[in-house]
Amino acid sequence: LSQSALQAIHQQTTAQGQTIVPTFPKRCTPASIRLQELLATQLGRPQHIEINISPASLTTVPFATSADFGGVEPPAQDPQLEWIDWLQYLLRTAPQTVSSENNGQVLLLEFAPTSTTTETVVSQVRPRTAKLSLSAAPPIPNEPTCDEVRLQCEHGTARLIGSSSIEWTFGDESHTDTLTTERTETEVMLDLFCRRITGNLVPVPDLNDLIRAKERHFSLTMTTPSAD
Repeated sequence: LSQSALQAIHQQTTAQGQTIVPTFPKRCTPASIRLQELLATQLGRPQHIEINISPASLTTVPFATSADFGGVEPPAQDPQLEWIDWLQYLLRTAPQTVSSENNGQVLLLEFAPTSTTTETVVSQVRPRTAKLSLSAAPPIPNEPTCDEVRLQCEHGTARLIGSSSIEWTFGDESHTDTLTTERTETEVMLDLFCRRITGNLVPVPDLNDLIRAKERHFSLTMTTPSAD
């Protein structure tokens, strides 16, 4: 759907008191939820993020079937769109600039630096950055269907491997959390949706989040990819 069509649907459903929740499962994976806990308690705010998308991950779970689209072929899956939303959700802000390299296979996003209390420190803080790459080969050889996320944070590092594994460092300590017994992202999304429609104020994504992610992705058409 176009931006204007999504905006019209959002306004109509909001006026009618209806709830439409776009599917953003990467927000709700066990590894993503654990990451947010670590950022709040030990690792501090992310300063640089690198996301490597495995081509094999795009076919692990079908994005949609023709039955979901009234018998017509569904649109192609856009993994960069969901990762852009994930970045905006994790950092709680939109990127200031978005550019592309390698014919759009690599996206470079720059976010405003975190706020500080002294002007002296502000002048030394660099913008937070993210690099989003659609890899030519699986980034994790022994896990070809897994995407990989690496974060450099204020007080440590983290590496997400797929949806249920996270490695992180804090000081001299290294940890590996395997979260295969936690609720899946689908279970979390259904729980949040059901709680929301029964009157709970639990935050869930709405069409505005989808619109914002599409806006950042669409902005790339206004830039010229570099020759890299």
